[in-house]
Amino acid sequence: LNIKRVVPNITSARLNESRAFYTEFLGFQVVMDMDWIITLASSTNPTAQISLVRGNRSGIEHQDMTVSIEVADVDGGTCQRRLARLSDQVSVD
Repeated sequence: LNIKRVVPNITSARLNESRAFYTEFLGFQVVMDMDWIITLASSTNPTAQISLVRGNRSGIEHQDMTVSIEVADVDGGTCQRRLARLSDQVSVD
């Protein structure tokens, strides 16, 4: 499986403050802003990214952070076979 990029998605009830922290303090640049999600990238390593997702966490258990994984060919069969094996091993409750 050819993994191209992994991006943590952090839920924030204070999206503007979170954006300011990552851009002003850590020097990340905004590469996408869709109002409900902002993706930031390092100016020296553009594949080093983080996304901030608008949310207030109320009523949603364990959704403070998710991970996006970009692969080169999700339709290629390898991914489907691995997911099929995982579904036999992992319980989703």
